Amino acid sequence: MTWVAWRQHRAELIAVAALLGVLGAILAVQYWRMTGYARAIGLDSCLRSGGTCGDLQGLFSDRFGPALDMIAYLNLLPLAMGVFWGAPLVARELEQGTQRLAWTQSVPRGRWLAAKLTVLAAGAVLAGAGISVLLGWELKPVDAALGSVRMQPNWFDLQGVAPAGYAVFAFALGTAAGALTRRTLVAMASTAAGFFAVRLGLEGQRWRLLPPLRRVLPADAGSPQRSGDWVLPSSGWIGPRGQLLSDRVLGSLCSNGHLVTRQLFARCMAGHGVRRLELYQPLSRFWTFQLAELGAYLALAAGLLAVTCWLVLRRAS
Repeated sequence: MTWVAWRQHRAELIAVAALLGVLGAILAVQYWRMTGYARAIGLDSCLRSGGTCGDLQGLFSDRFGPALDMIAYLNLLPLAMGVFWGAPLVARELEQGTQRLAWTQSVPRGRWLAAKLTVLAAGAVLAGAGISVLLGWELKPVDAALGSVRMQPNWFDLQGVAPAGYAVFAFALGTAAGALTRRTLVAMASTAAGFFAVRLGLEGQRWRLLPPLRRVLPADAGSPQRSGDWVLPSSGWIGPRGQLLSDRVLGSLCSNGHLVTRQLFARCMAGHGVRRLELYQPLSRFWTFQLAELGAYLALAAGLLAVTCWLVLRRAS
């Protein structure tokens, strides 16, 4: 039955493998362009010597920033597996009535479902792992030039073991939606809506997994260079006595309604004894966050697959 499932769905699996191959070729070209550019402008030698390389890093970021921003859209690839693999898997059988033939043969419907789920879920895991391997390799020149981006939003989602969890969850969500709605297009739309809701909801709470660390910096100092830490948006400013300062207070201190540059504003803050408070998740917690996120999405996927099995096995022939 596994062989039959492979033959029935080999087009989808081969298409994803081909897509990853094309993606790998594109990323390889970009990889060599980034490494060559860093060497040509002297950024790699500057970093090896321990010098201040801010201007060269700015050149690198300006040159490749837009292309790197486009890579973040690969976060949608797991969703495609849910929409195009998972949603039609059961819904199409029920919608077209072919389950009357497929589920009344010598192979029990439980075995039929298990084979299909196993083949496509394994394909989703491998596709997620492929994304992670390709992007981990692609971002090495970026890490070398600008500091690690592994903990940063969007990039965190494309590395480590998390992409495999996203892919399996999307596939499981699609199959459950198809078994529940019994309509392919409705299941596809429900899968997309559910995927975005869960991803955005959990991503918004990711920083709460472990209590963030704190560091206090002079107002006119930059963040620690190349640390790779994820500085949280909830960071702010504190006064000479350690009290948090609101935006209103900061504005009254240094802007007074006038437009000022960032450098002048920071210098003014330092003159008033104001310091910058950064809340951050350190780079050292990368794998802790990755494994926690993988576990959460695998648990959700297991629950959704259990719902799919229950709906299919209880439905009359």
